[in-house]
Amino acid sequence: MAWLCVGDFNEICHQYEKFGAADRPYRQMENFWEALIDCDLSEIPFNGDFFTWSNGREGWYFTKEKLDKGYGNKAWFDLFSDCIVNSLGVTSSDHKLILIQIKGELETGIRKHRPFRYEAVWDNRVECGELIQRELLCNLNPNFSLPSVMEGLQRLANKPEEVSNLFQVFFQALFSSSMPERLEDCIRVVKSVITPEMNSDLVKQISNEEVEKAVFTMNGPGSPGPDGFPAIFY
Repeated sequence: MAWLCVGDFNEICHQYEKFGAADRPYRQMENFWEALIDCDLSEIPFNGDFFTWSNGREGWYFTKEKLDKGYGNKAWFDLFSDCIVNSLGVTSSDHKLILIQIKGELETGIRKHRPFRYEAVWDNRVECGELIQRELLCNLNPNFSLPSVMEGLQRLANKPEEVSNLFQVFFQALFSSSMPERLEDCIRVVKSVITPEMNSDLVKQISNEEVEKAVFTMNGPGSPGPDGFPAIFY
C-alpha cells in the first residue's frame, strides 16, 4: 500500500534544518529518524523556501525551522517517482503552505474530474429554467429512472395523485426484492429488533401530506445529493 505523509511534523532531522536559538537535542531527532525508518518513509524532494516555520520574533530570539515536509514509502515512489513538495508563501500563518506536485500530471495536462454541482443562484436566470425543462423532456431514460419522474412533475403539476403514483412506482421498482432463495436460513440466527408495532408503522401507506412535509422541510440550498442537485432544484 502506498503511503503519503504530509504536514507539520514539529521535528527536524538535521541541525541544518534549524536556524537560530539552541541546537536541537540529538536524542529528539534520533527518535524521529527511528519512526521514519520503522515506517519505511523517505523524504520527498523539496522545492521553495527551505525553512517552513518561524517564530516571528526579531534579533537573537528569531528562529526558523524546516518542520513541514512530505514523506512516502517505496510503494508511493513506485507510483509517483517524480513528485516534489513545493513551499508556498502565506500571510496569515507562521507556517508555509506546502503543496504536493505530481510532475507528470501537470506536464500532460491531466486534471481530476470534478463532480457536477447545481448552483442555487442559477434559479435567478429565466433561461436556466427553460433549459432544465427542455433537457428533461429530450433526455428521458427509457428504463424509467428519476428523469422520467421529474418530467412527470412538470407535466402533471396540477394532479397530485399522478405525481404520487410516479414516485411510488419509481421507488417500488428501486427497492424491489430479487427474490433470493433460502433467505430464512440466513436470517434465522439474526435477533429481531423490530417489534410488530414498529413494523406496522413501517409498512403503512405513505400519505401525500407526509411526502409534502418531508420535501418542503428540506434545506433548499443545503448540500447536494449524489446527482449534484440540492433540494432547491426540485
